[in-house]
Amino acid sequence: MNFDLESAAKGSCVLGRTVLQACDATDAHAKLRRAPELAPFFRGYLYDQLAVLAPIMMAMTAATPVLKGRLAATDARWNVISQSVDDRTAAERGDGHAGDARMAGEGVRRQNKSRYDSISCYIHPTSQSHNDIHCETDEEVRVPRQQAMLRQEGLDEAICQHISHLFTRDPLVAFEGMIELDDESSTDHFESVQSTNWQTLRWKPPPNSRPDAPHIGWRTEFRSMEIQLTDFENAAFTAFMVLISRAILVFHLDILAPLSKVDENMTQKFWFRTQVEPETRYEMCEMSMDEIMNGSLRSDFPGLIPLCYAYLNYIHCDEASFSRLDQYLKLIKRRASGDLLTPASWMRGFLRSHPDYKFDSVVSEGMAYDLVEACNEIAHGHRACPELLGEVEIEPITRQGQYEIPLFGEKLSSTERRKLLEKLWPRSGSCPCAPNDCTCVGAASAGCSVPRCGRRCWGPYGAPQLAACS
Repeated sequence: MNFDLESAAKGSCVLGRTVLQACDATDAHAKLRRAPELAPFFRGYLYDQLAVLAPIMMAMTAATPVLKGRLAATDARWNVISQSVDDRTAAERGDGHAGDARMAGEGVRRQNKSRYDSISCYIHPTSQSHNDIHCETDEEVRVPRQQAMLRQEGLDEAICQHISHLFTRDPLVAFEGMIELDDESSTDHFESVQSTNWQTLRWKPPPNSRPDAPHIGWRTEFRSMEIQLTDFENAAFTAFMVLISRAILVFHLDILAPLSKVDENMTQKFWFRTQVEPETRYEMCEMSMDEIMNGSLRSDFPGLIPLCYAYLNYIHCDEASFSRLDQYLKLIKRRASGDLLTPASWMRGFLRSHPDYKFDSVVSEGMAYDLVEACNEIAHGHRACPELLGEVEIEPITRQGQYEIPLFGEKLSSTERRKLLEKLWPRSGSCPCAPNDCTCVGAASAGCSVPRCGRRCWGPYGAPQLAACS
């Protein structure tokens, strides 16, 4: 399948990037009042944690099975766009050799990734041990003079590496009248490079602004998800990203994985941590989407969905808001378990069952019209699609459904966090009990913590014991 212009691929179904701004992490909110220059340190923490989720959420939202009139062997747009904007030379890709023997390194520097790809380095100082892949850097940014200037402005070594990696790419875009700028008051030159490095996440420093302009802080842009057929699905995945980011910050969870494993997750079954509390041992194993989202008994991982419920419980979410968020989380839970299809799977099934399909990958104009018509009917609630949405009935989104609960984030102690997770364990897909049946066999006994399923006696989190009530 050949594209004759970059915009054909860049027009693929991308969910409007979810931009998250963390006001605090752990005890950062007090520290930032005393030392605002520490802001990048805490913002980088969320960036690194969410990088692990990028391939998982791309698979969960896959919605691009048709490209240029052909039914593709892939479900997501990522590799197509990555190739469409890959401006590396053959030598930079390692596919050929066109060096100049008179120059250092023959004038060729390898670039291991397209400028549209997964991230190449973590940016939080405590994450550096997980940077186990090669990250190209720009020598001019890494010279001592430039390093000293960046340090003077409050940027640590990890952030310096990230910025110098961005500058290994040439800028692609220049606007008339925006060349001769004062870099003391404008960030447009930086953004011309930053905005043409299309990675799974983007770390966004605050722009320069007037004193009377609204404050814009340090932001993390999550970029891997694909657009869904309905507003309900788009809202569900956007809300999920907000909730899980808050759970990570408030509960101080750690889901970091070596970047080599994150890159593997872009193409195969997922490597994920079995323990997410920072005090627990570091272990990883291959998990299914169902185990990551809904919990895994074999690895004692509670699941991302139960962690979202734990956060809602912690902030005392009101009944009306919880009802809507519960619908969102149930949709994601069922999609992760395989009960519901991704948009890509549904569209593929629709086309393969179309009477005009000849099983030659060709999507005719008539087939494309019927598919778009069906998608439009689903999006507007005129066509039920239980295999995609379950029992959800699509209704217009109104302002009355907005989320009004403040996303505060006072840190929990490890004991409080463990109690909250224990309470929410029945929501996990790995608990064999019915939702109302996961109660202690010996509930009358003080301190008993064995659920009726007999599978778990909660000791310290991460160390379950198989025991009976005394």
